[in-house]
Amino acid sequence: MLNLNTEELVRLIETVFPRFPDDKELTILVDIPTQSADDHPQWLMRRRCAYEWFSQLRKEPRKLGLEIFLRGYPAVNSNNADLPSGAFELTAVPPDLSSDLKGPFL
Repeated sequence: MLNLNTEELVRLIETVFPRFPDDKELTILVDIPTQSADDHPQWLMRRRCAYEWFSQLRKEPRKLGLEIFLRGYPAVNSNNADLPSGAFELTAVPPDLSSDLKGPFL
């Protein structure tokens, strides 16, 4: 998954997510550990993957015809738990801890 080129990534998104006429943006959500003890290599890899995909898609916005966002939120630390009501807009590699999330909370 980390080594998809832009065309493969666009094809994946178009295949998995149906496009509706009102769609204007695609947001990639990433959860950020609240404590360093909770983090592990696979989680770090997923955060890096989210940023890689965001970066690829932002370079060629016409490919999907959507505005692309990356947003991070503090991990809820439980499967199927309610997500926070908003997330922080990210423009760089996600931080290692949620306490380092900065910027607009949307």
